[in-house]
Amino acid sequence: MHNQLKGGKERMALEWWADETRVIARRQMGKHYIRFLATNIRIERSHQYAKVSILFDNHTLDFDDLAFGKRETRTRLIRSAHKKFTKLPLEKPDYTEDTAEDDMLTFCDQAYDNWSNAVEVTRTEPVEYDPIDFIAKPFVLGGESGTILFASPGTGKSWFSLLLAVSIDSGKKGVIVPNRQANVLYINLERSERSLRRRLLMVNKALGLPFNRSLMFLHGRGKTLPSMASSIKTIIEKEDIKVVILDSLSRSGASLIDDVQVNKTMDTLNSFGISWLAIAHTSKSQPGQAHNKTVFGSVLQDAASDSVFRLDGVSEGDVMFQKLTLTKSNDFNISAPLAYRWVFETKTTSEGEESAEIRGLYHIDPSEFPEPEEVEEKKQTQSELTKDQLNYIWHEGSVTSMQFAEHFDRSESWASRKLSSSLLLSSEQDGRNKRYSVRGEDDI
Repeated sequence: MHNQLKGGKERMALEWWADETRVIARRQMGKHYIRFLATNIRIERSHQYAKVSILFDNHTLDFDDLAFGKRETRTRLIRSAHKKFTKLPLEKPDYTEDTAEDDMLTFCDQAYDNWSNAVEVTRTEPVEYDPIDFIAKPFVLGGESGTILFASPGTGKSWFSLLLAVSIDSGKKGVIVPNRQANVLYINLERSERSLRRRLLMVNKALGLPFNRSLMFLHGRGKTLPSMASSIKTIIEKEDIKVVILDSLSRSGASLIDDVQVNKTMDTLNSFGISWLAIAHTSKSQPGQAHNKTVFGSVLQDAASDSVFRLDGVSEGDVMFQKLTLTKSNDFNISAPLAYRWVFETKTTSEGEESAEIRGLYHIDPSEFPEPEEVEEKKQTQSELTKDQLNYIWHEGSVTSMQFAEHFDRSESWASRKLSSSLLLSSEQDGRNKRYSVRGEDDI
């Protein structure tokens, strides 16, 4: 609901409305109106910013994203809008440039305060018991709630998040038991579309769903979350989305250490007005250090979420174990971690290309989860690359283990073992990554 605000003498010609999303000031001229509209109101670098649009009746004259206090930008905008106003092929009232600039000055001076004062007080009554609403217990709550799932690299957090997304979107009960079906939007900032298409097929098969069952994705690799926020809100409304899954916070386009930028990212997630789950990372443990047990970056990530789960994962051959521990919750608690076992099967085609299938997904007792130090180190094998794998590296010139893993839709640990054990490749350090290339004949 809009709140009509009464202005003082200094703005008596303008009528004002404001709510939590926008501010409008208008000047009536007979049967016509000049309107000033501010949306996306915010504080950036200690300045008040907004998208400001100037309209004559239903005609948008001009708009700009500007700081209210910056004279140059607001003057340029109102002069541009007034010039377009004078050229409209319509009968229109007299509205001088001086009056337009006065209205613009008044609007920019008062808009932020009117927006801030539009908050309505609510009298809240206590209740003895208010049952917690879950979409998929305990990982996704209903309403406007947020969950962070964090883990070290290579522990299968993207696999688990995709399993969660498909389970909720389909309503299919398996190792994840959704409380109800809900439309899901998976925002992929992390992986190639090719990789996610293959993984989606595998998860569909594992859950007993039609192989071709689709899931709504927004593939934005290389883009930032804030830049896509408007499109995401449109998709949410159009497709009746109830849950957003973000893969991942580290690719959202903002610093994970700077508190102001972290707040902006979390505010963007919360602005969607629905439940969300965001994948986060830990910093890599160094040799001799204990495994990192906290979300990498500002503590404000935790503060903005309703629950936080740590995922621990280890692999033994074609078996992946995962254990999820609740580390923070505002409204509920679970007494013990939840643990799962994924069983994969690797197949080799007649062309020598390897592919994997999920052969089983199981709940296990947390005591069955093997701690990393209990996993026996596997000796590197001297198994050579297939022709297809070797041709891919030759064509690329050099590859990292992550590139190799994504191209062949396998884990990065598999790729690292495969590349480092080959006698046909040489390697060189490139920053934090190691790049592998095919050896020349003189080097073999």
